[in-house]
Amino acid sequence: SNAIVPPMVLPPGLTLRSVQRDGSLDWMIRLADNLVTVNCGSYTRWRNVWPVAWKYLSLVCNEILGTDLHVVGLGITYIDEFIWEGEIHAYDARELLSDEISLPRALNTSSPLWHLHQGWFVTSVDEFENGRRLERVHFDGIEVNGSYLVRVESTLRHDFVRFLSSLSTPLNDLELPEVKPITAEVLFELLHGRSKALLLDFVAPVLAQKIGLGA
Repeated sequence: SNAIVPPMVLPPGLTLRSVQRDGSLDWMIRLADNLVTVNCGSYTRWRNVWPVAWKYLSLVCNEILGTDLHVVGLGITYIDEFIWEGEIHAYDARELLSDEISLPRALNTSSPLWHLHQGWFVTSVDEFENGRRLERVHFDGIEVNGSYLVRVESTLRHDFVRFLSSLSTPLNDLELPEVKPITAEVLFELLHGRSKALLLDFVAPVLAQKIGLGA
């Protein structure tokens, strides 16, 4: 039977949306709890999307300049979906996953319904020396409206631990508290590059080449 997808329920907060002509999400800005989130629903390429995302993020943060709020972390999340187009009896998740990764014995790669969630912290990296980086990759084999797909959610988040950056200057000019100072914009670029490398570690090389992941 077809899966029933419940409507998205957001926690209390402020949400601003723009939609495309077909009603699908184009951009969303979300302020809730202690998070400012900019979401793109019509992703093409990083070089096209990032300037717009940065503009929205800067506008929101610059509105709260002079408050006692601090920047405690920056992160980026990608959600990719891969649709199985073959016969269901021929389903094999190993066509998506790299042979280099170790899979749990309990994972049945011939079943279209499966989950593989994992993550870790990196505390010694070249691009920054203050804080730690969360690297998290979630694979979910699901059924949506009669189609079987794998949803891959990859998150890269940098948490500051020695010093909190105050929003006393515009986000464009904000230098992060590193031994090697860099700007917030540069750190986002670094996280984007690492997110591509992370996905390359998990996705089969043939598929990675097909979707231009190494480009």
